[in-house]
Amino acid sequence: MQDFEICKAKLKGKKDVTFKSFPSLNHLMMTGTGTGISKPDEYQIEGHVTEEVIDAIVKFVLD
Repeated sequence: MQDFEICKAKLKGKKDVTFKSFPSLNHLMMTGTGTGISKPDEYQIEGHVTEEVIDAIVKFVLD
């Protein structure tokens, strides 16, 4: 989340920038196996992008 906050600070005030964080998801936008950095074995877990992410993308595109 440190990088996320740095990006937000650098782009503060820009009208064409949107930030959305999904702290409970890994970098694949799926629920991970725990907290912290994703583990390599998470690639072996079958899953799908969460509905929360899909809804956020749809809202972003339509706005």
